[in-house]
Amino acid sequence: MTEIVARIAAEDAVELVKLDSSLIASISMTPAEAAYLARDLLASAAALSSPIKPKVGAMVADAHIPFAGKLGWSNINGNPVLSISVPPGVDLTFEMTREVAKQLGAALTAHAEQKSPLGDHPSTVH
Repeated sequence: MTEIVARIAAEDAVELVKLDSSLIASISMTPAEAAYLARDLLASAAALSSPIKPKVGAMVADAHIPFAGKLGWSNINGNPVLSISVPPGVDLTFEMTREVAKQLGAALTAHAEQKSPLGDHPSTVH
């Protein structure tokens, strides 16, 4: 499998290229459009990795994706980072300030101590 990556092109375009930099496509889009596309591609990949496959033609956007996470430190500036692994095994790393890390930790702890209105269920893409 050849990995496809995105790179910034001239005139606010995004190019899809192979790792050897050979061009696959150039798409002109705003930063918001690129972010939504990235989210939807990730959600689609996760849905296709789920034991329950979506139907052909299903629009997968803003899915609830099960993940595994770990904490660490940025090797660039030393800030806290949260690395999240989502199906099919893609790692995403989010950097935050120490204050945001404290707030997020407190909010996650408080939320986890509440009872879900739907009860406990195994994670799945939905």
